[in-house]
Amino acid sequence: MSKPSPSRRASAARRSRRAVFGVAGAAAAVGVSLLAPASAPALAAPSAAGEWQGVATRPAPHPYPPGLAASPDRAHLFIGSQDENALSVIDLATGTHIDLTTDGASIEPILTVPTPDGYRVLAAGTNHLYAVTSGTWDVAEADAPGIEALAYSKHTETAFSISGGDQLSEHDPLTGEILLWTTLDDPLDYPALAADPRRAVLYATSNADGTLTAIDLGGLTDPSCACDIILEVLDLPPGTNPIDVAISPDGTTLYVLDSTGMLFSLSTDDLTAPGLMQQLDGYFATPTLSVNPVTGEIVAVDLYGTFIVVDPETFQVSTEIAMDM
Repeated sequence: MSKPSPSRRASAARRSRRAVFGVAGAAAAVGVSLLAPASAPALAAPSAAGEWQGVATRPAPHPYPPGLAASPDRAHLFIGSQDENALSVIDLATGTHIDLTTDGASIEPILTVPTPDGYRVLAAGTNHLYAVTSGTWDVAEADAPGIEALAYSKHTETAFSISGGDQLSEHDPLTGEILLWTTLDDPLDYPALAADPRRAVLYATSNADGTLTAIDLGGLTDPSCACDIILEVLDLPPGTNPIDVAISPDGTTLYVLDSTGMLFSLSTDDLTAPGLMQQLDGYFATPTLSVNPVTGEIVAVDLYGTFIVVDPETFQVSTEIAMDM
């Protein structure tokens, strides 16, 4: 198998610039705040859109956690460490945690992906992608330097990453191993990724360029190829610096968040112009955009820990919660 170029190792410095802001997902500074619909048990899978409330605040295992993911059953949190070279597994029922040893600081991004035996936690270190088996917490590592963004495709049942701005890789979700990779002609600046659940298409934003790129994953055919896989490059509205992108559960709508808080939607069938737009009150320095897989609600967390929920139909803010930092 072809391996990524050793020069990719230098790209780890690009990732570290994101980590200094100290907010990732719902983790901020030295604590983790847990939120759920008011009508639902703490961290239960949400069943309907409604009023949200904070349910718990706990110290994070290590200061300034740069990355965060939750298990599909809401039983565990997985938090990266900026200084300790560790991925922490937190049992939410007991509040206890274990640390899994990794290489390099700022373990991010972190992603949970479904597998036949449950799920894997994919976590990017400085030079490796770690695949952690649920329950046993066994760790497999694969060479994958400088990963900046991760996404899982339900269509291909594999994971995809961007490294160094220009290397697109497909990963085995069981091991993290690189299956296929190619070099993009136009590098992406501080990229964010979202995979279409209906088809083999990946969407990638580029912060400084203000662009959204649609990538044909079916064009990745060789272990290392010069593949023509770019379907379209969309120039976002002038002045837009996208910090994150997410997709609706049915794959019909993309949501793009600007660092200044401008949120807008795009139809995946027609990327020619933004649809709905909403200015969120806050500053968004790291990727914190997600979509409730059941209700379709759009969720973002700003730099200061404010949890914001947007109704996907009206595009109005339905909930704002200032988390206990």
